[in-house]
This record gives sequence, C-alpha cells and structure tokens, in this order.
Amino acid sequence: MPTFQPLGEAGDETLITAKWELAALAGNNGAQIAMNGPKWIDGVITTLTRERDLLSTLQGLNSSDTQAAEELAWVRVQDAVQYNFFGGLLPLKLTDAYTALDSEADAIDLINRALDALSSNAKLEDALDPDGTGIFDHYDSGTADDPATDARENEADFRMYDAADRRNEVSTRTIANLRGEREYKVFSAMGTTDYTRFGFWRRESTTSARRNDGNVANVIRGPHGGPGTYAYSPLDSTNVGTLQNLSFPSGGSATYTGETIALQNTTILYGTASVDVSWGTPTSVAAGQTVGTMALTISGLQSAVGDPLSQGGSADVTVTTAAGNEIMDIVFPTMNIIVGAAGDFANNMVVGEAGTPVDDNTPYGEVTVSDVRYRRALAGADIAATGTNSVKALFVGQGVDGPLGAIGTWTLTDDTIGRVAPDGSHTDDLGVDIYGAFGVEVP
Repeated sequence: MPTFQPLGEAGDETLITAKWELAALAGNNGAQIAMNGPKWIDGVITTLTRERDLLSTLQGLNSSDTQAAEELAWVRVQDAVQYNFFGGLLPLKLTDAYTALDSEADAIDLINRALDALSSNAKLEDALDPDGTGIFDHYDSGTADDPATDARENEADFRMYDAADRRNEVSTRTIANLRGEREYKVFSAMGTTDYTRFGFWRRESTTSARRNDGNVANVIRGPHGGPGTYAYSPLDSTNVGTLQNLSFPSGGSATYTGETIALQNTTILYGTASVDVSWGTPTSVAAGQTVGTMALTISGLQSAVGDPLSQGGSADVTVTTAAGNEIMDIVFPTMNIIVGAAGDFANNMVVGEAGTPVDDNTPYGEVTVSDVRYRRALAGADIAATGTNSVKALFVGQGVDGPLGAIGTWTLTDDTIGRVAPDGSHTDDLGVDIYGAFGVEVP
C-alpha cells in the first residue's frame, strides 16, 4: 500500500494513499493495472458551487464586515478556473477583482455561467467559442489592445480548430479531454512465484485539466510519485535461529531461482532472477552479524514486446553503434547477509542497509553493491556497470536445508543502459533508472 504526495504549493500538499487489491494484482499475470484519481473538473465544480453558496449567504447579510470574506471567496473561484482547469490561463470575463465588478450579483451570475459551461461537452465547447459570447471565449494575450485597429490584440482564443484532425482543441486537448482529465493515475504490476509476490508502482500526474500547461505528455512526478518497488511473501520471514540450531547449513550453499519485474520510465520489463548463497559459520547471531553472502543475477530482462536491455548505445539513429551491446545478465555480486536488528526484521536474515531506528524499529533500505557487471548476449568480456546500484533482500520460509526463498528489490542507475529500439536503430530510455523487484525460491 504505497503512499505519496502530489505536487502542490508548499504547505498545500495532500497525502494520498493508494490501496491495491493484492489478489487482483497477483492474478493479472504481470500486466499493469491503473487506478484513476479524481477528475480536475469535479474539483473545480465543487469549489465553484461551494464559493457561490458562500457568497450568496454573505451577500444576504448585507454587512461590510463580510467584505473581506467575499473577496477571498471570489479569488478562490478565479484560482480554481485559472489553475486547476485552464492551467494558468484566466478567462477575461473572470479577471475583474471582486470590488471591480458592476455589482455583487455579477459574481453569482458569472459563477453560474461557469458552472453551466462545465456541465457538458457541448456547453463547454459553446462557452469556448471565440466568436460567441461564452464565459470562456478569451484569455489575456499579454499584449495591450491597440485602439487604432479593429482587432482586439489583448484577446487570445482558448479554442482553436485543428484542421488535420477536424476538431476544436484547447492546447491540443479536445473538449472531452478537458472534462475527462484526471489529477493523477497510479499504476502497479506484480510478478509471482509459489512463495513470493513482487512488483512496482508509479504515479502519473497532471497540473490541470489542460494537462501540463498544454503539454500532452504525462509527467511522472518524483519522488512522491514513485516509482517504488515492493516484495512480500505468504511465508514468514526466516528466523536465523541459534548457534546450536541455525536455520541454514553452516558452511553450505544454496541456489534459488525465480522471476523479476522492473520499470524503466513507463516500460515494464520482465526477466528471471537467481540468488546464489554461501552460508557462513557465524560465531554469533547478534543483530548486524554476517551469516553468509549472496549474489543476485537478473537475466533476460526485456519489455513485453521483446526489446532487450542495451549497454553503451545511443539515442541517435545516425550512430552506427546506436543499439549498443545487448545484455544477457546483470550480476550483483557478493552481498553480506546480516541478522536483522530490533523491530520488524529482528532475527531475520537481511541484505540491506540499516536506517535510523524509530521507536525501537530498525528499517532497512537497499544497500549499494560494488562491482556490478553485465554479461553480453554475444561473446565478449563482462562490462562493468557505472552509477549507483543497490539491492535489498529478505529470506523467507524454513525447510530442512534452509530458507525456502527470498524476496527483494533492486535499482540500477547507469547512464549507459537503455533498451534496444524495436527496429534496432537506436536505444530507448538511455540512462533512465531501472527499478526492479524479485522473488526466488528453492527449485
């Protein structure tokens, strides 16, 4: 259940909790599920309705004591239309200050006209008609009107006709787009094995109903908008045991195999994962004690349409090596398996970096891994990874020969890594961080 905050003015951010039905995610075979946030227009309508009713009540009191409150209510109306709906553009018919209106009744009339315009696609299209008399016909162009000409240089049109698509648009957004735009969408996808569940979440958000001030592309907001990764298991975490009765074969080894799911920008990547463990011969099972080492290998990572990872490529199609070196494996070598400290991971076997304890609970984050390398799909020496690359893992279950599996997350931040484009001519998302999660278990 990831939590995050959307962008907003300082002190004006709202905490959002996205709740996922884990069974639905697990049963979706790694496909992405979207959770829709509220529509911008619904919030604007709510604001305008609330402020209209407040203004009506305050005006009915006919008292100078309510003047400041009335002016603030009108400003909130202007802000909702300007920033939440039109992405910074305020319709000219709403630009007057409250005290500059011909009468207080004009404020109620203008709000009612705006609410009527927002009530349907057809009414909004009419209200945006630059040749009509609608409430949203023009906004301030920023150019002073020249009284010597017939044109109104100070007026800019919201609504423009796109001849190619034969439709009316506002900053490339259709009327239906404006009314249907959502404040955010949260996406998640999950991979599974018998004993493990693992996945990612991310959020795409917009700044207004006009999307990102007219930019059609969704913008992924971070860090509160993710991406984030998670992993869990229906099995209990493995308890390290005691020196006399360890939960693993002292001096032994084990290999666990499974799958991974990852995200690069907005593209989901799928592959396999394996964990090779060398169990130590500890002299203590106290918190922080190393009880073994593990290596994580991510193999065959590629998009749903088969585009594999590439190292050393270029986004420029004119470069002869634009596709780069196709990667077969990502190897995160030797990482210490330690005994978890007090709290949620007490006496568990963890790969990670301990954080600052809070209320006697020590959190663990991904630990930076040195000497990460790539194996090429074609013959050739391994290639050293650059950037900061990290892993977190937790062992789960208990069998005769040790834990039954492991779950975890991994991050790759290498400027030389992307994906081979579908036509092989270049590298997509070159240098974009990859966030992954994995689950492995005994064969």
